[in-house]
Amino acid sequence: MEEGVSEDVDPVASKRPRKSRSRVWNDFKKVYVGNKVKAAICNHCKSQLTAGSNGGTSHLARHLRKCPRRILLNEKPPSLPCARPAAGKASSLKDWTFDQEISRSKLARMVVLHEYPFSIVEHEGLNDFLSSLNPMFKMITPSVVKEDCLAMFEKEKKSMREKFISSCQRVALTSNMWSSKQGLEYLSLTAHFIDDEWKLQKRVLMFSMVESPRNAMAVANVILKGVREWNLDGRISNITLDDGPMNDALVTDLKENLLLRNSLLLNGKLFHVRCAAHVLNFIVQDGLKEIHAVIYNVRESIKYLKSCPSRKQKFQELVREVGISYARGLCLDVASRWNSTYYMLERAVQFKKAFTSLALIDSGYKFAPSIDDWRRAEIVCKLLRTFYNAIKVVTGFHSPTSNLSFHEMWKVRTILHQEVSNEDHFIGTMARDMQKRFDKYWKVSYLHLAIPVILDPQFKMKYVEYRFTQAFGNEAHKYVGEVYNAMLALFGEYHMRSNSQLITREMHTSIAREAVGTSRDIDSLLDWDQHISQQNSIPRDVVGTSRDDIDALSDWDQHVSQQTNYQIVTELDRYLEDGIFPRKNDFDILNWWMVSETKYPTLARIARDVLATPAATVASELVFSSGGRFLNDFRSSLSCETAEALICTQDWLRAGKTTGMGTINDLEDDLSNLEL
Repeated sequence: MEEGVSEDVDPVASKRPRKSRSRVWNDFKKVYVGNKVKAAICNHCKSQLTAGSNGGTSHLARHLRKCPRRILLNEKPPSLPCARPAAGKASSLKDWTFDQEISRSKLARMVVLHEYPFSIVEHEGLNDFLSSLNPMFKMITPSVVKEDCLAMFEKEKKSMREKFISSCQRVALTSNMWSSKQGLEYLSLTAHFIDDEWKLQKRVLMFSMVESPRNAMAVANVILKGVREWNLDGRISNITLDDGPMNDALVTDLKENLLLRNSLLLNGKLFHVRCAAHVLNFIVQDGLKEIHAVIYNVRESIKYLKSCPSRKQKFQELVREVGISYARGLCLDVASRWNSTYYMLERAVQFKKAFTSLALIDSGYKFAPSIDDWRRAEIVCKLLRTFYNAIKVVTGFHSPTSNLSFHEMWKVRTILHQEVSNEDHFIGTMARDMQKRFDKYWKVSYLHLAIPVILDPQFKMKYVEYRFTQAFGNEAHKYVGEVYNAMLALFGEYHMRSNSQLITREMHTSIAREAVGTSRDIDSLLDWDQHISQQNSIPRDVVGTSRDDIDALSDWDQHVSQQTNYQIVTELDRYLEDGIFPRKNDFDILNWWMVSETKYPTLARIARDVLATPAATVASELVFSSGGRFLNDFRSSLSCETAEALICTQDWLRAGKTTGMGTINDLEDDLSNLEL
């Protein structure tokens, strides 16, 4: 614009211009030179036409009748995703106005949600499509859409951090490691919590590269960095990790750091949760080594059929002759995935008569399983079915799993105890190997397994006593006592922290009111209160009392403490003594606690934190499914910061929605493509 020229500006002048009465000015912007209108710019196509007080507006009206963009707008439906209605009015064609910023935001959201490359904005097909929808939209460059995605990440992150800060509840963490095709190692950190509506939530907090060579200290530093960045100091209930030597060292490093800040419950006794799915996987792998020969014969038999169409046809004829009816055919396993081996064996045993018949008529078939092999395969299927069903339960993340883990592990323990005494040498040896690893897990995890069961009103402490009597016999009382004492200590700590938070808030308000501007005095009094609390001494109200007087009142302090402790256990005892809630398959434990929150306020706070703990790290592992797609061979140049922004924002946008990502059931669909 030339100097002295402005759009829709009425400069101060001795004589104001006459108000325009023509409707065409609703679609044009006036261009002033001095205090006179000299031009008009079309709001739709941005064309500039001459205008003036003596020129009339008929040429402007003719332009509007021919303006292509205005014509397109008049043909649009009344409601558009990138439309913004006029203030205070409903969305309609008359009120609709185009907003470039809203459209850009929608474009960035699309890129993040569907993992499109930033270069998609340069694709000719997309540009043609968008132009046909709204030619007013100005396509942006890849660098601009990247900036929009990063801005969305920062906005969402700020909102989430504020929610975490305003909440007083704890969060459970899961973490896992992943190596990219380029050999770089990444760590994911996911937070699990139950919101104010008593709905289970999870959010990916970080996706960060770990320095090489990887060790426990390096991983711990990355996790602690994420904890500080999200202001979660003093807010962590536990962390679920895969079972492994390095993770044991990692937990030690984390505990040492967090205990220095007094951030963990029960001095960190419940901090480390071992991934149940990972443990079960290891147990199965130990057992399958003993029956490798059986699995090998079944696998080679299926390969033998799949490699020749004529053999496949002959086998199908044998299936009909022996009268086998089936819904799904044979499938090959993926040797490194035991659950696929389970599918293969389970389907193969249904066709054992057909395989036996094939061995009688086909001299080239050298891998026919024996009668003993088929019997062992059936027992193995029974074992693996228990493990498979257990993993399906503990890997769920749309509903609590911590309260279900005990029951699934008990099923595993029961079947292993049954098969240990199996007369078949191979099966008995297999079960003993599996039982050894299971017992090792049980000894270090029974406390984590039992406490969520106590918080399930269908079972409570009576169930723990019942099962522990079966598991430990004469020593059951020792383990039951340890679980009850841990539950009592946990209850006491929550009760104390709750009162402490209330007193601290009131104290801060009182001190601030009485000593405005004396921050030095306030800090010293806080230190004194902390000292008094740690020493379990007398409040600072007793200023000037002699040492002898304080000692004389110590029995009173002890009496008050005993009365307080009695009041603390009253709510827990009342809950444990109340009747067992009738067991139902569709029981909603979160809804029960939401309804019972007023009756058991402290226990409800404990339940809210304990039930948020995932039994497995599947949520963190799913992050790497996205990570692998974001950091594929074609986009390996993405920086770690950009990859983290895309992965985290995608997770946050999808929060609360069923995405169908990464459950164990996905393998069934994969195997359907491998069927015979």
